[in-house]
Amino acid sequence: MPWIEAEGARVRFGVVARGNPTTSTSATQGVALHLDADPGGRVRLTLCGQQIDVPFERLRQGALSGNLGPIDSPAWRLHRMPAVEELQWSGRVPLGPLTEGETLYLRLRQSCGQMAWTSPIFCRSDAAVT
Repeated sequence: MPWIEAEGARVRFGVVARGNPTTSTSATQGVALHLDADPGGRVRLTLCGQQIDVPFERLRQGALSGNLGPIDSPAWRLHRMPAVEELQWSGRVPLGPLTEGETLYLRLRQSCGQMAWTSPIFCRSDAAVT
């Protein structure tokens, strides 16, 4: 059963991930967190009884991963933790004529190599707007 607790600057939560236990089919679970955190913070995980403790500053340098057992065992990955200023972008993108029914979205490759994108933008004629 999932649970969550907050105490001061600490948040603890628990989840159960179930997947296909074979090595021949993909079974991926993930948790995505958005953190507003002080530079001196740490990520502390307990995964299948294994303790993982990583400073935020280490995750600013790049992703980190490991296995929970021998080869072909479940694995974990902590993605790079970008600074707030790396998540901000503004600019102009030239577009040609748009027609009703088109769908647009913007996809960017960030300087760190990761991708960012917008939600779809659906085009409709002015007559369709009420």
